Amino acid sequence: MTAVNECPYCSYPLLCHVKAGKPYWLCPRCRREAPYAIASPQPTDLQSPLPSTEPALAPTLPLAEPPAAAIAPLEAQDLTSEASPNPLVDERVCADVNRLIHDFLSTVSHELRTPLSVIRMSARLIELALQQEGLFTAEQLAAHPALTKVAQHLKTLNRECDREIRLVNDLLMLQEFTTLPPPPNPAKIALQAWLPPIIEQYAAQASNKRQKLCVEIPADLPVVETDAALLERIVVELLDNACKFTPNEGKIYVTVMAKLGLIQLEVCNSDTHIPSELENRIFDTFYRVPSDNPWQHSGTGLGLSLAKTLASHLNLTLAVEDYPEATCFVLDIPCPASETLTQLDLLMSYVAYYVSRGKAIYGPHGPLPFLGTVYAHWGYHPDFLQFWHHLQSRADFRELALEADVYAFGEFLGGHCEVLECARCRLPRTVADLGGQDPLHCPCDRPLLSSASQVVFDEPERLSDPLCVLIVGEVAAQRDTLTPWFAQNGVQAILVNTPAALEWRALPAIVHLIILDGNLSKLQAEAWAKRLHQMSRLRGVPIIALSPSHVPLMPWAEQSISITDYAIAPLAGRNLVGHLNRVAQQQPVSDRPELFWFPR
Repeated sequence: MTAVNECPYCSYPLLCHVKAGKPYWLCPRCRREAPYAIASPQPTDLQSPLPSTEPALAPTLPLAEPPAAAIAPLEAQDLTSEASPNPLVDERVCADVNRLIHDFLSTVSHELRTPLSVIRMSARLIELALQQEGLFTAEQLAAHPALTKVAQHLKTLNRECDREIRLVNDLLMLQEFTTLPPPPNPAKIALQAWLPPIIEQYAAQASNKRQKLCVEIPADLPVVETDAALLERIVVELLDNACKFTPNEGKIYVTVMAKLGLIQLEVCNSDTHIPSELENRIFDTFYRVPSDNPWQHSGTGLGLSLAKTLASHLNLTLAVEDYPEATCFVLDIPCPASETLTQLDLLMSYVAYYVSRGKAIYGPHGPLPFLGTVYAHWGYHPDFLQFWHHLQSRADFRELALEADVYAFGEFLGGHCEVLECARCRLPRTVADLGGQDPLHCPCDRPLLSSASQVVFDEPERLSDPLCVLIVGEVAAQRDTLTPWFAQNGVQAILVNTPAALEWRALPAIVHLIILDGNLSKLQAEAWAKRLHQMSRLRGVPIIALSPSHVPLMPWAEQSISITDYAIAPLAGRNLVGHLNRVAQQQPVSDRPELFWFPR
């Protein structure tokens, strides 16, 4: 019987292509099509050989589709033009196509790397043989100009072979981490000892171009935990990019600093500028910033794209910030042990809180809304960090302010105001002069207080259609106490211990919000969310999962945030549901998150 991935006509390995939204088999030897199936594709009467000008035994890649279509990840293909009645069939098709893509990349890896490695080895063996014969000595090279040319040609051959091998490795690594990325191998890293040897490799390259390499790494950095090999590859790509595009006699700055909940690594190159309209494209595959002399700098546009892909795989955030005098690439590495709180960290946490609930940021020329995910399982979500770095790169950053706020960002950074917690509704509010008399009041119409006590609303919101919240987790043990308390505040609450304990017949016709409580791991929370969304009455309902810690994200909070703060407090409850629905609608169906993380 013919193997699943072999042509039924000539037994040559098949390639999987996509046409009109449907996958199909294509033989690169005889150029015949076969219907896609899990079982062995068999020839049919309707199939006919495609016209070919190649000899029958010359295996070539098909030219009817661009090469990127053959190796692009399945998510980039349109396989949903005709919805399958059985989603399990679609999942099996996706898994099978992804496996074929992985097999294709493995074949390409072998077929491209092997001849290049042989060429490089042969060139070095020739060079070694000539050296052993004494033909490459200084005297021989001076006496025979032809030998000098041979030595130069061999050096060029070795250099270009190494360059092509790096290009192949970069392309295959990028495709591997885009389709079927391997799991990371986390290890504890002391950056103050780990980074200098990597940076030292670029000292000679910078010196040759008369560039000044400035390094600033504190000696007391906390330890981070991530994949050391992949992190090194990201740092190498950033340093290589900086050395390549910094002009002669320019400066390259490598700075590491501890911030609240993360370690930030900056690689800046002076005297370069990226137009603001091109910042979003700088990480695109094969993209290079247009210049008057495109051949001045060698490269293919793969380095930054690969660095961005690896950073996303490690849950790191890589962003670009452009200033008049320099371009900076900023890498944020999560670090729970980092407890350094700056005014910028305080401002960031304050802005994140209100942006996560639908407030916009206003600048001199109008609103700057953000309809993305703010929080992750631990720390900020990469979408928000990217948005925040973009704000910081604006010339009017200090003039920005939150919607309906009287304090601009510059007043935070200048230390002229502080953030305290309202004793009644738990909202963070700004207070001038560190607790002095402030005319501002909270949305709950009570003066701003510095206290940890929480008061139930005196007059709960009265609605004909009360907010219905499904709460899943350990808090269900307090069902008898919490259910009437929620009802007093205008919320219909349903509390269960686990999704398995939920009976769909007991659900009301409409559920507005689901809250997952308890010390859930990221995988467990995602599994619960997926199971809940499989119920017809809960499909599309926004799900909030409470992350383990709030300290790095809400440094002003005097107590842990609980489910009540997301169900009834101002800017929560129905207002939060509406905002999360708007965020979900902005995303393609395939990219919509199963749940939204919020700090506890």
